[in-house]
Amino acid sequence: MRDQIIQLLQQALPEQDIPADLADDTDFVGELGLDSLDMLTVATALEKAYAIRIEDVEWSRLSSLTSVLTLVRARLAAIQNAAQTVSA
Repeated sequence: MRDQIIQLLQQALPEQDIPADLADDTDFVGELGLDSLDMLTVATALEKAYAIRIEDVEWSRLSSLTSVLTLVRARLAAIQNAAQTVSA
């Protein structure tokens, strides 16, 4: 999933220099120079790619690859748990 998200970042923000070997703790704003519009673009791309919903207050907190991975994994786990509950 990590590599998929890096590719998603690169595709969503082609004008930015997102390295393929992006470190998990790289600060998107401080080190990569992303702004709030960039982060909204990333959140929208994540929503489409993973069929999840990211609330406004959440996308503004996506500050590193680690925070993105944590949020996406939590959303996917919640969807999986909801599906298991419905099928049980």
